[in-house]
Amino acid sequence: MEKKIVVFSFDDGRKDTYTNSVRILKKYGFTATIHVATDFINNPEKYYDQFISADGKAMTKEEIVDCYNNGFEITSHGDTHINEANDFENSIKLLKEWGVINENFIGFSSPNSKLNEKNLANMLEVFDRNHLKYIRSGIKIREKSLLYKLLYVIQKITKSRFLYYMLNKEAVIKKGSNYFIQAISVKSYNTISQLKYLIDKTPVGNVVILLFHSVLYKYEKGYSKDDWYFDAQEFERFCAYLSEKKERVEVMTISNALRALEIK
Repeated sequence: MEKKIVVFSFDDGRKDTYTNSVRILKKYGFTATIHVATDFINNPEKYYDQFISADGKAMTKEEIVDCYNNGFEITSHGDTHINEANDFENSIKLLKEWGVINENFIGFSSPNSKLNEKNLANMLEVFDRNHLKYIRSGIKIREKSLLYKLLYVIQKITKSRFLYYMLNKEAVIKKGSNYFIQAISVKSYNTISQLKYLIDKTPVGNVVILLFHSVLYKYEKGYSKDDWYFDAQEFERFCAYLSEKKERVEVMTISNALRALEIK
């Protein structure tokens, strides 16, 4: 593999994922992986306080089907956004009923990144039964050292490109990695400069999974309500940057990226 791989991943199934992110990605010929919390799709009002920047708005089943039909990967983010075996199985059942999941390559995004390789015991049986191929989590700052937390605050304030890369480079996926993968969260206070530096420093043949939640324009109600959003105009500028780098960088879904790394 002679290119770097970038994956756009989106949690929850927020309405703006369809109206903003998917629209922009399709403009540049990109796809992404969307991790859907199925009960959020059916009952978005229940999650207003949990997903504040989403403003209580979820994708519809029809929009999820449209994404799937256009090459976007749909995976589980739980049914009610928790890390429990029955909840995961309920979400897979619904995604199968909606006809939007590849049953040969099922993935799971751990809600709040609470799963790790040490606490999977109560989930392994149901994962095996459903032929799960990968678990996507994130870097858990709450479990890091005091020094890491201090540096994280410094990069948040200073917008340091170098610190952003150093704090996140452990999440870059290499050939030989296993099924438990990490993503790099992109929040409201992150910058295109940080993202570009991260991609530029990533070695050829490796995979960077970028985790987004809401992607919003300044006039939208959820903008600035919490840290779990990224500016839509900046998001499009980043897509334009990746498009210019297409000879060295390829955008894929998680499943296709893992196949490229021969992680099966």
